[in-house]
Amino acid sequence: MGIFTFEKEYNKNVSLSEILDKFSNYLKNNGWQVQQKTGVDKAILQARKGGILRDLFAAGRALTFTFEQEPEKLRVKVGIGNWIQNIAITTIETLFLSSLFLLVDIPEMLWNKHIEEEILKELDKIINNA
Repeated sequence: MGIFTFEKEYNKNVSLSEILDKFSNYLKNNGWQVQQKTGVDKAILQARKGGILRDLFAAGRALTFTFEQEPEKLRVKVGIGNWIQNIAITTIETLFLSSLFLLVDIPEMLWNKHIEEEILKELDKIINNA
């Protein structure tokens, strides 16, 4: 078991709400259920899906993306976390202080293929075109 997370920094200042709206639409159009919470300089987006990935994610688990905007830099971290109930009424600071990512037992090959090659490639496009 391990924490399968990926972190990337983008050397640019972007609108978090614009990035999250575009990325959320991409995920929804590809059959994901999405929830998000955006603050001034931090945001969280969660996505969960059945089908081919149902064995990777238990009903209460989701892909969890955190976004932190710093001066001239955006930091994105993605991993598997618990689906947060009532995310809309939880403060962004509380979410960032909690343990967002879980230890999970999934084959690293499946993680790399689907997450890094497909979803993160689309996120790269969205951020780089912002």
